[in-house]
Amino acid sequence: MVVTDEVMAALAHAHATGDVVLVHGRSGAGKSHALGRYAAGRAGVHAITATAGVTSLGGLYGRLCRALGVQARYASTLAAEDAILERLEGRQALLVVDEAQHLAAPLLDALRVLRDISGCGLALVGDDKIRMTLGRCPQVTGRIGIRVALGVPHRDDVTALMAAVLDRTPGKSETRAGNDAVAGPGGLHALRRLLARAFMLARAAGRDEITADDILSAAAAALD
Repeated sequence: MVVTDEVMAALAHAHATGDVVLVHGRSGAGKSHALGRYAAGRAGVHAITATAGVTSLGGLYGRLCRALGVQARYASTLAAEDAILERLEGRQALLVVDEAQHLAAPLLDALRVLRDISGCGLALVGDDKIRMTLGRCPQVTGRIGIRVALGVPHRDDVTALMAAVLDRTPGKSETRAGNDAVAGPGGLHALRRLLARAFMLARAAGRDEITADDILSAAAAALD
């Protein structure tokens, strides 16, 4: 897939060189899918998902400790930091932070410091709101080697995803419905919901195969 290949190339660069990369874009652009593909079967990739609940250095370090497989509770944040650095230093590691838009500027800078000291690669992945926070983090932005900005999912990716579900090449009307779905809110998430609704219509008609009529009916229902 086009987006997956682009994101994976950026991750591979950060992993090999210890650089910082930024991947940002709308929901459903394929970011998390690409992260999962890259991490599968590759040693030294440590991924966390930031949430609105990660508001302190202790919370961030706790999540990092679990991802790195070290003790999750320490007497101090300094002790946790030392454990994290020990696990990252000299191991050609890649630290991946998904949903990074949830992190405040000081926490993003704390990740930068971990990267600077350990020499690991750092990938910050999130929606476009992360750019506003990074505007207050010159120490981070000055180290970003590659930026990948994702917009509406590529048409080739839409076709590939539909073909994988349908077990055939989608027709023109089906492809048009798929591209219309990803252009709206949700991106590829919306396409997956469209295909799920089409499958339900097929099953209701006693069929396992999804037809063009199923997809067009599911698309029309989504507009109601």
